[in-house]
Amino acid sequence: MWQEFLEKFEALLQLMQKFDLICVKTQSILYKQTTGTKSDRLFYVPSLLKKKEGDEMVSLDKLAKSNNTAVFYVNFDGFLPEGLYYRLVVRIVHWSQQRSHDKGYNPRLFYQQVKVYIDQNHDAIIRILPEKRSCIQVVIYKLKVGGKHLEPSPSVCKEILQLIKENLLDIGHKWMKRVDFNVCVLCNVCPEENLHLHKLKECLVSTPRCGPDDGMDTCKVRRLFGKDNRNQAFQDTAVQGNSNVPWFLRPLIGVYKDIPSPILPFHIMTEVCVLLDPPQPRANDWRSVACKVGYDCYINYIMNMMNSPTMCVMHGWSEKGLSLDDFKDCMIAINRHDVVGLIEEHLKL
Repeated sequence: MWQEFLEKFEALLQLMQKFDLICVKTQSILYKQTTGTKSDRLFYVPSLLKKKEGDEMVSLDKLAKSNNTAVFYVNFDGFLPEGLYYRLVVRIVHWSQQRSHDKGYNPRLFYQQVKVYIDQNHDAIIRILPEKRSCIQVVIYKLKVGGKHLEPSPSVCKEILQLIKENLLDIGHKWMKRVDFNVCVLCNVCPEENLHLHKLKECLVSTPRCGPDDGMDTCKVRRLFGKDNRNQAFQDTAVQGNSNVPWFLRPLIGVYKDIPSPILPFHIMTEVCVLLDPPQPRANDWRSVACKVGYDCYINYIMNMMNSPTMCVMHGWSEKGLSLDDFKDCMIAINRHDVVGLIEEHLKL
């Protein structure tokens, strides 16, 4: 069916990526680059997945009740367009691949369900809830540590919650302006068959009542999704000694204008910062660069303390021995062709 469009094939692929219909499999690009073969790129197309008997599905019944999970629901109050769900899956798969890099973790896609990598200790499952098809269920779970079930990290739970919300709001703003949703948690008082949900924002500030004399226990919800010190992860690391903290994260780096860029002239680097500093729904901004150089554990600290997170991370780029070409390849991989164009225009490459 594509024969008569082969000349415009790349343009069609870019158009489908722009509309969040497909997501390139990162490892297919890496394999082609590292081996020099002419292997075709592979793409994830969640909307084409069909329900098949015998499909390997991730059982959530026992998992959702385990101590090592955090579960929340995105309730669309009776109407969830499938197109919105599939666009969300494409974005989450893209984000997960940026997090996993070359660690060998691939997302696992099934009919209306996806399992993705978050970090070395956490995975997530996102699916349309079979019992209530206008609802998306998100399960964040922590891998066993020494055979023990431990609660997921609160910072990871809040990060995934924010990721889901930001992407749904962005998708809704662009494509489905009249679709509204609420983030909810399952009532732990009412019988399971009732599938009674409470709004998460209410559970974080009060105890929802269920019946005349029962109230939901919200301790776990507040512990995993409530407010805390966003710099705690960095502080826990920093107390081990300053030698564990990369030099560019120390307080003096706040005045980044006094420090020249290691791979780009300063005037070009500042323009790159203007493009990459603003947070993007799919995290294809300075955070992807931070993950590339292995500084993802410092993201919250950089976000809160530095004038330009991009400039700070780029100083770590040279420490890893990465070049300007590596940086351009990274920008292409996360679909930031605007940054590549800026660099090429200034340097006349």
